[in-house]
Amino acid sequence: MGQKYAAFNNSGMITAFYDSVDSPVPSGVATIPITDSEWQACLSQPGWTVENGSLVAPPTPTAAQLLAQAQSAQIALLKSAYQTAMNAPVTFTNAAGVTSTYPSGNTILINGMKARDMLAEVIAAGSSAWTLGKWLDTNNVAQVFTFADLQGLAAAMEAAITIDWTDLVSKIAEVNAATTVADVQAITF
Repeated sequence: MGQKYAAFNNSGMITAFYDSVDSPVPSGVATIPITDSEWQACLSQPGWTVENGSLVAPPTPTAAQLLAQAQSAQIALLKSAYQTAMNAPVTFTNAAGVTSTYPSGNTILINGMKARDMLAEVIAAGSSAWTLGKWLDTNNVAQVFTFADLQGLAAAMEAAITIDWTDLVSKIAEVNAATTVADVQAITF
């Protein structure tokens, strides 16, 4: 390894790094020589610039900026966890003794109807209306299903959905009200 160089544009933004031995600087590219430790610092912390021929570290974020970044990241994590929980398949064993996974109560099946809604509609129609006798699992295998199986699957779906929309809204409100990064990161499902 040779001398390291930081290439920069007219705005002072670093655009590339070069090494005199491993990757020589192309002609016409504006660079400044930097030490190996400066090169490592630039790689580990984005935002370094070049001003008046010198390497300049990015400004240290304020406490308010760090809190806002933590809040944004935590809200994204909460939303992701909510979506994962709401769309996780449900495991159910039917009367025939076959254990399989079924689309969750929030997974869209056909024409925008959700599995939970479809089950509720069929159950409301009563056992005499249940003539199909089969329900698709997550592998698209039609499993034998009695009316009691439908009721059991509906109950399993309701039990599996432990995170409600209001839970998500409440958690996001807690994140926005938190005053420290540690408090923000402690808010989970």
